[in-house]
Amino acid sequence: MNGKKSLKLIRRNHIFIDTSHRNSGNINDFRIILNPFWTQVNQNQQLKIALTDATIPYNFNNINSTNKTVIIGGTTYNLEEGNYSTFDLANSLQTFISIEDSNASITYSAITNKFTIRTTTVGTTTFVFSTSFKVFGFADGSTTYNLSSVSNVVSTGLANVLLYNDLYIRTNLNTNNILDNQISTILCKVPIDVAPFSNIVYSNHSVDNQITFNQKSINFLHVRLTDIDDNLIPMVDNYSFILTIELFEEIDIQDPLEEVVKLLQDLILQRDIIEKKKKVRKNKLL
Repeated sequence: MNGKKSLKLIRRNHIFIDTSHRNSGNINDFRIILNPFWTQVNQNQQLKIALTDATIPYNFNNINSTNKTVIIGGTTYNLEEGNYSTFDLANSLQTFISIEDSNASITYSAITNKFTIRTTTVGTTTFVFSTSFKVFGFADGSTTYNLSSVSNVVSTGLANVLLYNDLYIRTNLNTNNILDNQISTILCKVPIDVAPFSNIVYSNHSVDNQITFNQKSINFLHVRLTDIDDNLIPMVDNYSFILTIELFEEIDIQDPLEEVVKLLQDLILQRDIIEKKKKVRKNKLL
C-alpha cells in the first residue's frame, strides 16, 4: 500500500509592510520588493499566505471624483472632494441651488434619511444627480427631476454618505479564489466598523484565512486598496499590515491500519520462524 501525503510546516515568516516603504506607486496602488527567501519553494513544497493584521486610517474621502457631480438647470456642479456628513452635503448643494433658483432650499431629515428640495418659484428647475445619486438617495444618475412651486424633489431612496462598507486588499499573488467566475485578486476583506477619522484595525490569525500561493517564487508584491468594484480608495495617509507566509512540505504518512497489518505480519513471521527452529531441534534429537 502507498503512504498518504500530509503537509508539514517548515517555516513561518511575519512580514511587516508599511506603504511609506513602497518602492514605487501610490499609497493605494504600490509595489514593494520582497526577499526571495520568503517566497521561493522547492519540489513538493507550497506556500500559504494570510493578512493577519492591518491598521488603516479612516480619513479617505467619501466624496471624491467618482461621486461628486450634480447637474442643476443644465449646469454641472462638482462637490469639493472631502469627508462629508449629510448636513455638509445639504449645505454644499444649497450653494449650487441658490445660483439657479434663489427661492429654493434643501433640507435633510435624520428620521427619514432623505433630502427634500423646495421652492416658491413658479418656473421649473431640473436636477440630474449624475454621479452623486447614491449619496443623495436617488435611484440612478440619469433621471431628470423637476423642481417648482408645486413639485418638490425628494430622495427616492435613502441617502448614503457611507461610501464604503468594506475595504479590499488585492495583490498580484496567483491564488485559487474565485469571484464572479473570474480568478480573484482579493487577498483580504477588511470591514469598516469604526467612525471616520479613526483607525480601522483588523486582526485575524485564523488558519481559515490562509490562501494557497501557487507561484514557485515572487520578487515583488503589488498591492491595491479598493472597494468591492475594484475602484481605488482615495487614501490620504499611509497604512500598514502584516503578511504571514508559511512554507509547507509534503511528507509521506503511514496509514495506522497499514502499521497494524505490518505488525501482525511481522508477528506471524516471527512465530513461523520459532516453530521451524523447534522442529529442527526436535528432528536433531530424534
